[in-house]
Amino acid sequence: MRKNFIYLVMGFLGLFSLSLQAQDQNNPFKITVGTNAIDAFPTNAVNPFETGRLFKEFFNVKDHWNFMAAANFVSGSMYLENGFSVGLRGSLNKITTLGNTPANKMYYALDASVQYAFLDNTKIEPFVSAGLGHYWMEENSSATANVGLGLNYWFNDFIGLSYESMYKHTKNISGVAHIQHSFGISIKGGGSDRDKDGVYDNQDECPDVAGLAQFNGCPDSDGDGIIDSKDQCPNTPGLPEFNGCADSDGDGVIDPIDQCPNTPGILAFNGCPDTDGDGIKDAQDKCPEVAGLPENNGCPAVQKQLDDYSKTILFVLEKAEILEESYPALNNILEIVKEYPEATFTVSGHADSRGTKAFNQKLSEERAQSIVDYMVNKGIAANRFQVVGYGETKPIATNVNRAGRKLNRRVEVVVD
Repeated sequence: MRKNFIYLVMGFLGLFSLSLQAQDQNNPFKITVGTNAIDAFPTNAVNPFETGRLFKEFFNVKDHWNFMAAANFVSGSMYLENGFSVGLRGSLNKITTLGNTPANKMYYALDASVQYAFLDNTKIEPFVSAGLGHYWMEENSSATANVGLGLNYWFNDFIGLSYESMYKHTKNISGVAHIQHSFGISIKGGGSDRDKDGVYDNQDECPDVAGLAQFNGCPDSDGDGIIDSKDQCPNTPGLPEFNGCADSDGDGVIDPIDQCPNTPGILAFNGCPDTDGDGIKDAQDKCPEVAGLPENNGCPAVQKQLDDYSKTILFVLEKAEILEESYPALNNILEIVKEYPEATFTVSGHADSRGTKAFNQKLSEERAQSIVDYMVNKGIAANRFQVVGYGETKPIATNVNRAGRKLNRRVEVVVD
């Protein structure tokens, strides 16, 4: 009998354990192994309610409890939800006292129950149970209706201690109503974590990608506090207001679309600057510090005037001395320089191809400098000018004839 009973219990629990693997809740199953004690005296099987002897001498361990110093019960339970679980338990014992009567019988029992935990998923977990079972005690064999009260104490998420006292009632004339006390070590498990990130799959919003607990198992690859699924730039730390993208220059244009990510600019030019606000971005504006017109490449209308006046400036042949007839044009340029006190200017000198390159280079520099000297002598700060000599390197006409060479011998004044 004992051998067959053990096989029966192992079979039931084996099938139960297999069924648990299909669950997807955190640690959905619990296995408890321990010892049990049988007490028939307090129940007074004849009619406990009438005689008032139900549970009398409940803690009289010495006289009425039947106990084996061995691991003689095993149970398995499966968590459902909201504190409810179902379970199976198999147990055996040796009965030496049945009420007040000496005995020498082996006891076997198989029980199924539903449990309800009052404080679900806490360190201290009291519970009640109810169910049906059957016990075998030689000639005393009967089905039972069971109710119980117990307590789980968890050391961590997986291991704890469990205690339960279960009253087993029977109306079978050959049956013996009794209380079974059980105490054992419980182990929980069965939770699935496919991506091994420490967040169980049933709570993991990204179960196949390793993530962080604070983001319900979803990753934040760049560590900016924004999960990858909501991060427009998941591999570069950014800001929530830019959906996880960075704005290195702080101009309100995110780096992925900012063509000038390290220089503050405006959205209209994809993050590139328009310093003078004339609608022409600096990279295409020949006068980025002074508002101008598109037809003047971003320079103000005065640039055309500067060009016209510059063309009329004449020098003594092969010298940097300005001819007197050029002074009206120089004075007009002077007035423009005064009109734009914040502007700076580049004065460049050019020569035709007659003479040596070295001579032409030096002459072009000296002629440009003579223009600046004139302005400085009229009270303009020297640091508002940059002098450049190009020699014969930038002709605007042919050097083959006199007319072309005359055009190439020039100075230019440009608003920076």
